[in-house]
Amino acid sequence: MKNKRIVITATNLNNAVDYATTIENNGYIDYTGDMGVVQRLYPREIQIINGTGTEIEILLLGNPEEEAEYDANQTNFDFIRIPDSTTYNRILPARCWKILVRKNTFGTVGTASVNLAIELLNYGQMTVS
Repeated sequence: MKNKRIVITATNLNNAVDYATTIENNGYIDYTGDMGVVQRLYPREIQIINGTGTEIEILLLGNPEEEAEYDANQTNFDFIRIPDSTTYNRILPARCWKILVRKNTFGTVGTASVNLAIELLNYGQMTVS
């Protein structure tokens, strides 16, 4: 089973407070299999244990078109709030192309004092229906 960990430093998280400073990471991985064939794999599960000291927000984008739509009009998208001292575990029903992370400036005010780890689990091929 393939897994990926994304670590966002407390410093970067404290600076990620709006659209312009939102932290972006690829959700997918490219895997070279047998005979040199490259396959794009996507996580089937996500786990975030927020012990940073502040509330964060995440947004999962499914494909390049959705990313372009977000870039054109970010007010059409709602981030998922994850309070401090909370675990977020989800089975992902669709592709996770990009993960956007920022500190929630509308909720609890606080400063991140610990790095944030995002665990992307159980990578595999996903078809679009």
